Amino acid sequence: MARSFVLEDHSVRVAAGRCFVTLEAWDPEALEAFAKIVIHAFPQSKFRRTTARPETFLGLQVALRLVGDRPSDGSARVEALLGLVSRSLTIEDTLDESHALGYHQDQDEATGSLKRSALGRLVNEAKYRRSRAPRERIGEAVTDFIKAHPRYARAGAIASTPSHEEGRASGLSGRLVRQVSEALKLRHIGIRRAYTKPPQKEITDEDRRLGVRKRLANQKNSMVADDDVSGLTVIVVDDLYGSGGTMQEAGRALRAAGAEQVLGLCITKQRLFEGVSLSQGI
Repeated sequence: MARSFVLEDHSVRVAAGRCFVTLEAWDPEALEAFAKIVIHAFPQSKFRRTTARPETFLGLQVALRLVGDRPSDGSARVEALLGLVSRSLTIEDTLDESHALGYHQDQDEATGSLKRSALGRLVNEAKYRRSRAPRERIGEAVTDFIKAHPRYARAGAIASTPSHEEGRASGLSGRLVRQVSEALKLRHIGIRRAYTKPPQKEITDEDRRLGVRKRLANQKNSMVADDDVSGLTVIVVDDLYGSGGTMQEAGRALRAAGAEQVLGLCITKQRLFEGVSLSQGI
C-alpha cells in the first residue's frame, strides 16, 4: 500500500515581499512530498527549494527550505495549508496528490493490537448502518478540506470510486460526493465498473507486497468514466483507502477521459499494508 508521510513541523515567514517556508520531517522523501504540495498549491508564488540540513539529534530529522513570492492572499494561506496536511495523512501513490482525513485504526498502546479509530467508527456507522448524521459530518469534513486546500479548491469536478459490482450504485463515497458537489458547486463525474470484480478485502496474502500486487491486478482496467473531463482537475473520493488499487484505477479511468490532474481524498486509511510503496516497482 502507498506510504503515509508525516510533516513533523513547519514555519512560514514573510520578508521583503518574499515567503520563506521551512518543512521538517524524519524522511527526506516526505520533505519532497510536502515541498511539491506547497509548490503546486501556490503556482503564482513560484516556490523553489533552497537548502536542506540536519535538524535534530544525530541528524535524523531534516529540514527543507522553500522561498517564493508572497501569495496574494498572504502567508496565512500557506500556514493554513501546512496545518491542514499536518492534521491529515499525505499518501504516496500514483495520483497527482492524495490525502486521507485519518487512519481507520489506532494502535492500542497496552496490547499493540489495532482497534477502530473514532473516525473509523464514524465511517462504519455511515457505511453499514446508513446513519445520516455521521455521513453528513463526514461530508462536511470533506468539504472543509477541499475549501482549505488551494489545489483541491481549484478543481472543477468530483467523482467517487464505484462499487465492485457492475451496475451497482456506489455506496458511502457516492453519497458523500453528492453532498460535497452540491455544497461546492462542483461538476459530478460518474465512474462505473466495466465488469464485476471481487471485493478488495477478499484478496489477501501473507506477503504484504504480493498482496498489494494482487489487489492492483484485481482492479486493473475495470473502471470507465462516464464523462469527458478534458483539461479538468478532478477530485476522486473513497471512504476507505486499502492497498491503493481502487484509487489508482479510478485515476487511470479519469485520465483516460481527459483529466489533466486527479487528486485523491479518502476518509480513512487502513494500516494493514502501511509502508509498501506503490512507487517502488510494484
